[in-house]
Amino acid sequence: MSDIASYLESQGGRPSAGANWVMDCPFCGRAGHLYCTVEDTEDWDGKKKPAGVWICFGCSERSRDFAALLAEFEGCTHSEARATVGRWKLGKIKLRPPSSYRPKADPLTNENWLPPEYEPTTKVWPKYLTLRDITRETAAAFKLGVCRTHIPCEDCKPRGGCARDMRHRIILPIECPAGRSFQARAIDKATQPRYLSGESSGQLLFGWHTVEDADSAVIVEGPFDALKVAQAGLPTVALMGKDVREQQLEMLRMRRRRYTVALDPIGKDAYAIDSACKLADILDANVVVDLDTDPGDANEGQIIRAVNRAIPPIEARKMALSIRLAKMSKRRR
Repeated sequence: MSDIASYLESQGGRPSAGANWVMDCPFCGRAGHLYCTVEDTEDWDGKKKPAGVWICFGCSERSRDFAALLAEFEGCTHSEARATVGRWKLGKIKLRPPSSYRPKADPLTNENWLPPEYEPTTKVWPKYLTLRDITRETAAAFKLGVCRTHIPCEDCKPRGGCARDMRHRIILPIECPAGRSFQARAIDKATQPRYLSGESSGQLLFGWHTVEDADSAVIVEGPFDALKVAQAGLPTVALMGKDVREQQLEMLRMRRRRYTVALDPIGKDAYAIDSACKLADILDANVVVDLDTDPGDANEGQIIRAVNRAIPPIEARKMALSIRLAKMSKRRR
C-alpha cells in the first residue's frame, strides 16, 4: 500500500475503482464525494495521471498536489504538508502527521507565538474590520492585529517570496488549552491564498476565552463567524474548518455545556445540515437551520433569532430529507 493510500485509510478513505480511493471531503463535508489517485496511472487518452491527484464532485475543489489536501486534513501550512509528502517519496519513512515537523525558526514559542510584524488593532485599525462590521471592542477582546510589513528572515527566497510573509493580513490569534497559534486573513481580495495559518491552528479552537466559564456556547466554522456571534452576546468557538478533530472534542467536553452548532452555510443546503448534525450528535447539541448566510455575514438580530430557533438533529435531518425530495421532484418535472 502506498503512503498516500495509508494516509487516506487513516482518514476513513476506502478503495474505489482502479487506482482511486473515495472519502468524505474535508472542504465541504460531503460524504463519499472526494476521489484521489493513490498510484501513478493513465487517463483514457493515454495522458499520465500521477498519484495524489484529487477532486471533490460536491464542491469542485481539486488539485494535482496532494499536499493541498493533506494541509486541509491536518490544519497545517502548505509548506509543512509538502515537506511530509517529500519525505514519503524520498525516504519511504514511517508516516507521521505534518504537525510533528518543526520549521528551522519556529516563531510560535511561549514567548513569541505571533508573527514578529504583528501590531494590535488598538494601535493600527484596518478599514477591513469596519467593512466586516467588527467593532473595536470585539477586536480588542480577541486580540486581533494586522501585519503591514515583513521582516526578512532565513526563509525568504533570494528572488523574493517567503512562507512567513503576512503582509496586508488580519492576524487572528488562537489561544486555548491545547496551545497557541494564529490565522492570517488577507485584506485584499486579490491576495492568494486567502488564509495563511500558524502551526497546528486547525487543531485548536478560536474564541476559547468566551466559553471557558460559560454554560452554553455556539460552535461555528471560522474566526469571523465567531467574532460576529460574540458581538451578538453569545459565547462561541470556531473549529477552524468544517470538521471537528479529536483534540477539539476533548476541549469541548472539558466542561458540560449546552452547545448549538451553526456551521455555514446552513439555510436550505441538505449536505450542510448533515455535516452539522454529525457534530450535534456527538455533543448532544441543537442545530441552526434558520440562517441563509454565513454567521460572519449575518447581523446580530439574525444570529440571535437563528440560535433561539435551533432544532434537534433528528428534526434537522427530516428537513434535509424534505429538501432532497423537493429537488428530486423538480428534476422529474
